[in-house]
Amino acid sequence: MSDKPLHSGSKASYVLVALIAAQTACTVAYHSLAKGLAINLGTDLLPFASIVVDVRFWCLVGVEGGSLVLWMLILARIDLARAFPLTALSYILIIAVGHFVYNERVSPIECVGSLLILAGILLLAQADKKKPS
Repeated sequence: MSDKPLHSGSKASYVLVALIAAQTACTVAYHSLAKGLAINLGTDLLPFASIVVDVRFWCLVGVEGGSLVLWMLILARIDLARAFPLTALSYILIIAVGHFVYNERVSPIECVGSLLILAGILLLAQADKKKPS
């Protein structure tokens, strides 16, 4: 791992942002695909084996593999303590996917919680900028 800090506007910082965005998109896609499969599965475990022939299952496996590769590339560039809070972005996006794709109800408290998660991510990012080199 590089000891050099990433400077805003550098090629390395753009690559990192792209990796984080792609990994977050993979996480959201994974959970959305899982929800779609779960709807078809229902609560009965007997047809569970039938999802293996569903193309969405194999997309889910591929997306999870891609997410792992992206996560490793992220961790090769920054500390785990700095990278992990960024995964919380997926929580906010999952709520939106649930609402807009699966017509799930989103309560006001979930909206407030999402804003607090976003505020926490921004605070952690600012704290990281203020650390002495």
